[in-house]
Amino acid sequence: MRNIVIREPSDPSPFASTPFFIENENNFSPQLALHRILAGTASIIRKNSDGEDIEIIDQNINYFLPSISANTDRSLNHLMLEENFNIDEYFTFAHRESNINKIFYENIYYEICNALIEISKDQHLKSFIFIYRAYEHISYAFPMIYAQNTQSYENTFEDLKKWLSSTADSNVGEMRFKEKFLNSSFPPEELDATYTINLTGTEREKREIFQAITENCLGWGDPQQFSGDTKKYEKIDLEFKYWNKLLIGLRNRFFHLSNNGNKNILSKNLSDPDQLFSQVTKFSINYISRIFLIVHLSKYK
Repeated sequence: MRNIVIREPSDPSPFASTPFFIENENNFSPQLALHRILAGTASIIRKNSDGEDIEIIDQNINYFLPSISANTDRSLNHLMLEENFNIDEYFTFAHRESNINKIFYENIYYEICNALIEISKDQHLKSFIFIYRAYEHISYAFPMIYAQNTQSYENTFEDLKKWLSSTADSNVGEMRFKEKFLNSSFPPEELDATYTINLTGTEREKREIFQAITENCLGWGDPQQFSGDTKKYEKIDLEFKYWNKLLIGLRNRFFHLSNNGNKNILSKNLSDPDQLFSQVTKFSINYISRIFLIVHLSKYK
């Protein structure tokens, strides 16, 4: 028995007569479940050890689209953005893939469900922990897809060797490899698309958050390094291709305290950690959703 399940939303479901209808435990496909919850078309239920429902959220935000807005018609239109996409063929493909990589996608499913439940409660620090666990897990598929997309197998071997080498700087190798994966998987216009973080909170909190993100995580020590229309203490513009750097930066700078020459985020410099993570959790799920499509549909294409 799973401790997190999904159900059709409380309002009339447009999927009742389609293959995407949520039927029962025996018909569970983690890939299709991820599509339903990330598109904002399902309710998420957390159960206790006795199988009783303890938390229920109606997840109606479509995280696949840049707008990250309410999916009022409960559609899966994000799938139609793929070129030459056939919904019936995809359903057959997804079920076949669920038997091949079920544990891989099931692990992502649990992390994302937990992240969305915590966001619904404004527990953004807790949510980020699940978000990063999902991102780290889905990254295991990057080498395979990078090798599939690259034009030079020789360079691919060297890139992978450096990333996996125990003698390399693990953070630098990890970041550079993931950036190469993104550059090989997304078109330039998507890589250059911008997330705009409009800082919220008190004036003190906005200063603290701006410094934590720009200086501690991104290493922007000079305004000349600011990207887009970033405005000090007001908003931060960060391109899609650099969001990986922010995720790794938050992991390293917030969840580690020992100095080791690194400029970590100190609790005395941060009034409310939840306020910091509230600025990035939804954008991070959008980021993972778009990568999920690339990873999942790589074999379909």
